[in-house]
Amino acid sequence: MKELGCFDYFAIFLGVYVLVPKLYQIWMIIYTSFIVQKKDLKVLYGADSWALITGCTSGIGEELAHRIAQQGLNIILISRSLDKLTKVENDILKKCPQIKTLKVIADYANGGETLEFYKKIYAQIKDLDISIVVNNAGILYSEYYRQLNISQIMEMAIVNTYPYILFNHLILKKLQQRSLKKQTALLNVSSSISFVAGPYQQIYGCTKKFERYFTEALRQENKKEYPNLEVICVTPMYVSTQMTNNLSTKEFGVVNAEQYVEGVLKVFGNLNHIFGPMIHQVQGYFTNIFFELSHYYRLSLHIVNHIIYNECQKMK
Repeated sequence: MKELGCFDYFAIFLGVYVLVPKLYQIWMIIYTSFIVQKKDLKVLYGADSWALITGCTSGIGEELAHRIAQQGLNIILISRSLDKLTKVENDILKKCPQIKTLKVIADYANGGETLEFYKKIYAQIKDLDISIVVNNAGILYSEYYRQLNISQIMEMAIVNTYPYILFNHLILKKLQQRSLKKQTALLNVSSSISFVAGPYQQIYGCTKKFERYFTEALRQENKKEYPNLEVICVTPMYVSTQMTNNLSTKEFGVVNAEQYVEGVLKVFGNLNHIFGPMIHQVQGYFTNIFFELSHYYRLSLHIVNHIIYNECQKMK
């Protein structure tokens, strides 16, 4: 039998180097889809504690508010429209009369680039036992960069980034101190486009990559000193919401907010990242493969760009 040479060992090492991460990703699809189970949030985070949710008057944020309230946690609702906030609050209390709610009016697009803006929000919530913070508010404009106007660019830049760095800076110490005694969670909603260089959503994609990198860095900073503080990032694929102009759920991989949140709820107490339900986990896996290949094969890049362009057209 021929002995293995240096080249043979190098080829084996290279194969393992390439294959193991892919097998791990496949395992994570199976693990998150079939093995991980949702936990009782009231037991996990504490009875009579509060969950704070931004961008909560539609889509993923609204559904998260309803689902968390159904598990017995009190809800802080933050959005810019009093009428919409009141409607969501009434809907929640109708189904969950045993919990408490608090409405906070905040229009991130107007003043959200200043620290004083977030100090006013924090002053209204600082005395509450907040166990979960969900940063979900976001703005999306899908268009060629040259066709975006400056107000649209600034709105995406401010709403999709400043709350994450300024509001989190104010509330982080409170969450850290709580986590010394009780399980606590900070969840930032990014997007799957943070994994690709997405044409036609270039500003949105950059802000979402910022959110994901910021969340991952924050997790690394806190995991040793505050092990009970979960710093979580979720990166949805396409979800039928107002932001996506209510994409048809008949399209492959498009889910509604209810289906998406059903998948996301598994993340609490179990994971630090999830794409969403199983179909989004699978899509995320292949999106990453195609984008990695795009660095070497232009066909993959054309396929990714074509998919993004088609979906952007449907959102108009």
